[in-house]
Amino acid sequence: MQKTDKIAILGYGTEGVALYEYLNAHGFKDITICDQKESLEDAEGKGGKVPKVKLRLGKNYLKNLSDFDVIFRSPGIKYLDPEIQKAKKSGIEISSATKLFFEKCPCKIIGVTGTKGKGTTATLITKILENAGNSGKKNSIFLGGNIGVPAIEFLDKLNKNSIVILELSSFQMQDLDMSPHISIVLNTTSDHMDYHKNVAEYLKAKEAIVKYQKKDDYAIFNKDYPYNKRYAKLTKAKKIFISAKDVKKKFGDIKIALPGPHNLENVAPAAKVCEILKVPKNRMIKTLETWHGLEHRLEFVEEINGVKYYNDSFSTNPPSTIAAIKSFPENNMILIAGGSEKFSDFTELGKEIVAQKNLKVVILIGQMADRIEEAILKAEKKYGEKKSGKGFEKFPRILLLIRRDNFDDAVFEAYIRAKSGWVVTMSPAAASFDMFKNYKERGKKFKEIVRSFR
Repeated sequence: MQKTDKIAILGYGTEGVALYEYLNAHGFKDITICDQKESLEDAEGKGGKVPKVKLRLGKNYLKNLSDFDVIFRSPGIKYLDPEIQKAKKSGIEISSATKLFFEKCPCKIIGVTGTKGKGTTATLITKILENAGNSGKKNSIFLGGNIGVPAIEFLDKLNKNSIVILELSSFQMQDLDMSPHISIVLNTTSDHMDYHKNVAEYLKAKEAIVKYQKKDDYAIFNKDYPYNKRYAKLTKAKKIFISAKDVKKKFGDIKIALPGPHNLENVAPAAKVCEILKVPKNRMIKTLETWHGLEHRLEFVEEINGVKYYNDSFSTNPPSTIAAIKSFPENNMILIAGGSEKFSDFTELGKEIVAQKNLKVVILIGQMADRIEEAILKAEKKYGEKKSGKGFEKFPRILLLIRRDNFDDAVFEAYIRAKSGWVVTMSPAAASFDMFKNYKERGKKFKEIVRSFR
């Protein structure tokens, strides 16, 4: 890429802004920002900065891409979009902030991917390394990627001794042609069917996490997910297979602060990475016993009148919500679920809701309420005991299904029904866009409502 090249940045969200600032600082001046919004003031993530550059805004923002020499695609814009593929076939370079970062990064990268848990795992690795004393070295540890901080934002701060931990999504890896030094593949189930045309495309998009590794690299796989064996065949790296069961073997009966047994699937690979990096075991234990996890990931909010409230807004697919409802087997639970479309299959969620005897009330909201209800009723008919009554009512084991039209009413309904010793978990199994800007706004609203009950 030459500084005289005509460059297009497709999408001016958080990553698009960081990429523009990096390119501009490095002398690339012929930049056009292309965004589907009608004005940059409406573009999410601009940080209040509207650069004085060429603009292509509105519904035709992807037209005439042949005008450019290099096109940078933001994660939210499909790599397989016909206009992008047309430009690629004509010889135009298609890149991304993630690709550019991999090309320019002077240090080793630890990459984490999976359908769920990658943000928690990446952050846990970072916390352990910081507690092990690595953060005392100048510019030593950096966490970024899909977790909120674009990696391109800290590229100029890196040196050969730095360590970068990246959470990598299928969106970011679909056209990536380099792999991390240490790669972690957590779990591989279907997700983002609103973005990928099918499960096969989604799973293939993640191949780059290991596909381009060398013999002196490391690839860590959760062996409990069968598809990971296919990923393992793609890499030349040293293969390491782990399981949630490894945690007890390694650490004994320590009290891990992260809630829920599903988080052991995040602890196991994080511990293995830190073992490769020669972090002392006692330093790992210190972090595991004190770090409670990320915001909006089964986040403890408050205990009010003996009832504990958990914000799991980041759970936008059924597997994440299944993990959430299995996290408190000793407590009766109320689940708030539902939201906007991601073309998920709710069959397994319905089965697990029926199977969890401590789950007493399910409050459904949003566009997906009908489909989640249907999955629950089908599962109850097939796997549960014979029920009485019609529609939303009590099953013999007292599972009450309730429908509410808005989010505030759903949370209040949970508040008035919960009893001391119970747990209320907002774990939607769906996206947030029918009611909120994003999952963060939904989670913050939940916490705000809950704290108003004090």
